[in-house]
Amino acid sequence: MKRRSFIQNISVGAGALTFPSLIPRSVLAAPNRPGANDRIQVGLIGPGGRAHSLIEESPLDIKIVAFADCDLRQIESFNKWMQEKRPEIGIDKIARYQDYHEMFDKENLDAVIIATTTHSRALICLDAMQAGLDVYAEKPLTLTIEEGQYLMRAEKAYGTVFQTGTQQRSVPADNYASDLVKNGAIGKIHTVLAPNYLGVQPRPDFPGEPCPEELNWDMWCNQTDLIPYTSKLHPSLSKWGLWRPYDGAGQSFGVTGWGAHAFDQVQRALGTDHTTPSEIWLEEDPGPNAKVSLRYEDGPVMKLEYGMNEGPGLGAIFIGDQGAIEIERNIVKSVPA
Repeated sequence: MKRRSFIQNISVGAGALTFPSLIPRSVLAAPNRPGANDRIQVGLIGPGGRAHSLIEESPLDIKIVAFADCDLRQIESFNKWMQEKRPEIGIDKIARYQDYHEMFDKENLDAVIIATTTHSRALICLDAMQAGLDVYAEKPLTLTIEEGQYLMRAEKAYGTVFQTGTQQRSVPADNYASDLVKNGAIGKIHTVLAPNYLGVQPRPDFPGEPCPEELNWDMWCNQTDLIPYTSKLHPSLSKWGLWRPYDGAGQSFGVTGWGAHAFDQVQRALGTDHTTPSEIWLEEDPGPNAKVSLRYEDGPVMKLEYGMNEGPGLGAIFIGDQGAIEIERNIVKSVPA
């Protein structure tokens, strides 16, 4: 993959998005695809931390047939975990690839699970859809909002099934409280507070180190600049998740980092899943951390505030003219007017 922009790859690899001659995967299915009663053939890209939870909870009607990761050490570590936690899957029969493109070419897949680093996820999702595969991708789905918009267009053009998940959508308490907000239990919402948005940091100039032979560093860098290998970035989320080229602030609840949880909670409770804020601005701040505010079309203002553990980092506080409700992953607090 030559360098280095997701948008450039979109324009070259998916220029056909505007053409009506695209054939939906369902049309291509017939002879070689499994029937409705057969198990779905799935490839896993990025067998790291989140993949453990996804596979541990995976339904019985899927069959994991291949792993792909640019770091072969990740695959071996995941293999050991699978032997312990899901021995019925049959780890010895699962193919291993360092390059997911090769997996697409050689395996008769129906779908892929993509649980890679944030910065590489969007391009892999696009490649999977172009290969005619259905996709489940971890959140945060993309590094930038613009990348997410391109993926939405690609999904419509290719006709694949595409899902991204946030576990809070399955938490009964969160859904109950969201319905209270949406149905007017605290009156008309005028303000939403989302604290703990510290934002991302510029990447320092890390000194280069010898690259482990098991790692394809070029593939790890993906759409970002190809810099010398450094253990300051890989393999731990607590390392790469701090810096702007790789995550929307995964370790500090940035907008396209872990903040995806909080934003999703707001969208759910306000009933704005299919729209976006209509206005965004910076609040004046004498310190180094400007506050960001967003206004929705029907009036509510959402405030992203700098802080650390000063409120619901994975949710928000909804303030209406008849009271307030705080929602944060299975925790709900109400404050009557």
